Amino acid sequence: MKKRICVWLSALLLTALLAGCGEPSGEREESGSAGDQTTASVTASAPASEKKGYLFRFDGKDVYCNQDGEEALSILGEFEHKLESPSCAFDGVDTTYYYASVQLITYTDGSSPSKVLSIYLQDDTVETAEGISVGDSKEDVEAAYGEPAERGENSLIFEKDGMRLTFVFNEDGVSSVLYSLITEE
Repeated sequence: MKKRICVWLSALLLTALLAGCGEPSGEREESGSAGDQTTASVTASAPASEKKGYLFRFDGKDVYCNQDGEEALSILGEFEHKLESPSCAFDGVDTTYYYASVQLITYTDGSSPSKVLSIYLQDDTVETAEGISVGDSKEDVEAAYGEPAERGENSLIFEKDGMRLTFVFNEDGVSSVLYSLITEE
């Protein structure tokens, strides 16, 4: 129970930080239940030359930061609900899509279709392309990813190709995983 509360609070805080710079549009769209999320096998969804940074694999397809938002949404399937708000980092709108085990945040910059800003893994039913999921140890993360760019009190941060991969830890191991586009210069 304590673990679920920590994960829920982490998700709430993340949503407020990434998508809450302005007043929400009040547009909250409900969709049918997303169903159970499953860990996926390895299959590419776009040419490797277009993919940069760390990948999240879902149902055999890659989801990654700066990917076309519609492509990512089609891979993840039906969302439970969404929330739109003015973007903190771009001149446009950030939209958070809520799934049972994942949150996907897309952005628009006014001149292009939506792109993936961040991917948040919330439980152990999904995992990174390298096989790390909620509950794994710090040692497991370092064995899979090597030396982090930054070590926090309760986090390890890895950076590659303009994106950041953050693992947050509690006493039980990984409590959440965040893929995010690096937007500051």
